[in-house]
Amino acid sequence: SLWVVASARVFVGRGLGPVFSLGGAAIQNAVPREMLGVGTASANMFRLIGGSVGTAAFGALFGSGLSDNLAGVLPGEGSIRSIGADTVASLPPEAAAQVQHGFAMALHPIFWIAAAVALAACVISMRLREPPLDNGEARA
Repeated sequence: SLWVVASARVFVGRGLGPVFSLGGAAIQNAVPREMLGVGTASANMFRLIGGSVGTAAFGALFGSGLSDNLAGVLPGEGSIRSIGADTVASLPPEAAAQVQHGFAMALHPIFWIAAAVALAACVISMRLREPPLDNGEARA
């Protein structure tokens, strides 16, 4: 239902929000004062690049999985490229169920890989050293 989706999004947002600001503060604390702009901009740039590359990689993985899972299910050539809600609605009920199952099965590896990457990032972040906070004095 809509409430389940909305509450899940709030839960994820409340978890991701502090992560982004905490990472920015950690980067700003780790670089010299004269490099604050470079450190902050670099963090944002790499976050955007990572999001773009991750989206492309997961999209390719999803497309490959979908192609494998729906081979022979849809009528016609190249119909996987143009699949939509209308296409699925026009299929017989058993074929529509196979298409929905194919979509679900194509998403499973993506979530497992994302969970593994998140776990690796968590382990790596636990190994970061914590530099002392700068009290605002000029560094030597």
